[in-house]
Amino acid sequence: MAVCCRGSFQEVAYYTLGFPAANTPGQQNWFPVFKRVLPGPYTIILPASKNLPGQCVDFMKGKTIHRKSVGIRMPDDAVCK
Repeated sequence: MAVCCRGSFQEVAYYTLGFPAANTPGQQNWFPVFKRVLPGPYTIILPASKNLPGQCVDFMKGKTIHRKSVGIRMPDDAVCK
């Protein structure tokens, strides 16, 4: 599942559990990187929040699958906003 946000990181926070935290010394803090490249031509895969449906239907297999992640798009195009 993918969500297209209109350029607000508040929307990203609504649909996801947030950006990965840098808990270990030497580990990359990803929020400044995402803030620099978004809006832009990237899709960021993050853990999904409970504000999205918990299951998705795989129509090719006819089964439901549990959704644990979501793709976030924040395009830098006036038409997409």
